[in-house]
Amino acid sequence: MHTFMKKIASLIMTLLLVSFLAFLTFQIIPGDPVTKMLGTEYTEEMAEKLRDEMGLNDPFFTRYFRWLGDFLTGDFGTSYSYRQPVGELLADKLPVTAMLSAMAFLLVVVLSIPLGIFLASHDDSIPDRILTALNQISMSIPPFFLGILMTLILGQTLHLFVPGGYVSFREDFGACLAYLLFPAIAIAIPKTAMTIKLLKSSIVSEFGRDYMRTALSRGNSRRRALYTHVLRNALIPVVTFLALAIPEIVAGSIIIEQVFTVPGLGKLLISSISNRDFPVVCAIVMLIAVLVILMNFLADLLYRVIDPRIRVDREVRK
Repeated sequence: MHTFMKKIASLIMTLLLVSFLAFLTFQIIPGDPVTKMLGTEYTEEMAEKLRDEMGLNDPFFTRYFRWLGDFLTGDFGTSYSYRQPVGELLADKLPVTAMLSAMAFLLVVVLSIPLGIFLASHDDSIPDRILTALNQISMSIPPFFLGILMTLILGQTLHLFVPGGYVSFREDFGACLAYLLFPAIAIAIPKTAMTIKLLKSSIVSEFGRDYMRTALSRGNSRRRALYTHVLRNALIPVVTFLALAIPEIVAGSIIIEQVFTVPGLGKLLISSISNRDFPVVCAIVMLIAVLVILMNFLADLLYRVIDPRIRVDREVRK
């Protein structure tokens, strides 16, 4: 319980630090949201009046604690650009990014687990060498570059999809999933390659342990021993890696949305940065920070549940 409470305290402190840095960054970077809001109607008198109305002339810490208090109560503020509550904007864009991230994560799991087992079972064979080489290439290509290649080859050349032809899930859920499949593949390929490599290495390492030799000496086939004994232990680092990969997949989704013109959080984030729309940017940054911290916490809990040796080791240290 003591360790758990320390973890919770660490999470809270990290979130407060992220919130402060996010707020501070927008105070020191060039640009004035009031200028963007007034546009051609800008005058110094109108700008000063609007700053007073928005509280932008208040001291830094006054503004920070006011924003933080509102944020903790679920009030993300009002967008400077869209003139509507930030919560409504996020509610409209978040499902798109969530769907894309979920599809990418599902692809990573579905592809990497069987391929990792296959390569480990056929270690140093010709298929293993070929797939390992492809795996190395896949790990080195950034998702956004894969997205550009897919748009050029699959979209413009082979016409498997229409670049920029996103269909809202509210209009046609099936068509929306079909379009999101391509950016999801671009996000999933590098992570799938990493997961395959990790799982293969973990299985091969487990094959060399004493319990495996004991299992084989008792008449178990290599395949039976793999699924009965090896795989459970080999999946421990993989599960942790996948939990930690979720925030990276979400970040990849936000980036890849720009390539495929998907109207999710990515497009909203870029436009809000350009317009110095602080409430929107800060809300998105905080959402990502919460996800990263929670996934790290979840990965730690999963590791403890899957591998009891961690709990035993820490109890011995005490």
